[in-house]
Amino acid sequence: MDRKLLVFAMAVAFIVSLLVSVVPVSAWTYPDCTEDDRYENWGPRIDRLWIRLYADESSEFVGFQNGEIDIVDWPIPKDYQDTWSQPPHNESIKLLSYGAEYGMFLVDINCNPNEYLGNPPDPDYPNPVYPNPCSSPYLREALWHLMDRGYVVGTICGGTATPIYTVVPPCYGAYAHPDIKPGGALEDLCHLYDTTEANQLLDEGGFSERDP
Repeated sequence: MDRKLLVFAMAVAFIVSLLVSVVPVSAWTYPDCTEDDRYENWGPRIDRLWIRLYADESSEFVGFQNGEIDIVDWPIPKDYQDTWSQPPHNESIKLLSYGAEYGMFLVDINCNPNEYLGNPPDPDYPNPVYPNPCSSPYLREALWHLMDRGYVVGTICGGTATPIYTVVPPCYGAYAHPDIKPGGALEDLCHLYDTTEANQLLDEGGFSERDP
């Protein structure tokens, strides 16, 4: 096909597509809210979706409790869960669980053994073998054994979290390894909370000077 003819045909097709296209929303008001009407050719079961903007999730929770909006999808703090699950709030508010929040909190550790690229060395540091103490696998494994998941879940999260032992949480079903868990065949990979084991690892790594 001639190049000019091809360019002309593409231009015509583009213009026609603009003429027949229809934007599926009809209104936008900012910053107070957005208001979208239903697109009649297909789509949602509701006639109108109204989205109100809040400065933060705390303000959103207050607005929800006061009846300003009908739904929130942020993970709800335990104090709000306790309040909304009791009368009179539970007469008008329905709490739904959609499973685990697919995320995790992590701590990144600089494991580089180079004294310039690793953590700054301490002149009085008692283990000169590791200019960066975090480069020691003994220290890193000891830190793992000092993570009390039960305390984090029960006290910090108020019982609203689930401890995990791999990067794949149990809510993923068959994707999570069935034996890497307390009482499982591969329990040793869980690195359960154990201060005795942590101290032994620190001794093996040469970290003899530490607080009791």
